[in-house]
Amino acid sequence: MFGLIEIAFLSANSVKFFDGGWFPLVVGAVIFIVMTTWATGRRLVRVSMEKKLTHSRNAVRQPQTPSAHQRAWHRHFHDTTAARPSPCCIV
Repeated sequence: MFGLIEIAFLSANSVKFFDGGWFPLVVGAVIFIVMTTWATGRRLVRVSMEKKLTHSRNAVRQPQTPSAHQRAWHRHFHDTTAARPSPCCIV
């Protein structure tokens, strides 16, 4: 039943495609491509930053008794989707 209704709508609106119905489809495709590219880029940057953070954590040696400045340094708030303690720009 649902398929019949969809076919009826598709056939009724298919004649409007060349009279301007193509425009919303092109706009939607462009927005989809931009958002997909953006999400892929963010993922690649996050993976790259996590690799750099891992290398920097292995290379940096922490002092035994941190000073007040070093203790206060880690009291910050950041919004991130990654499960890591702090962004690379802060470390």
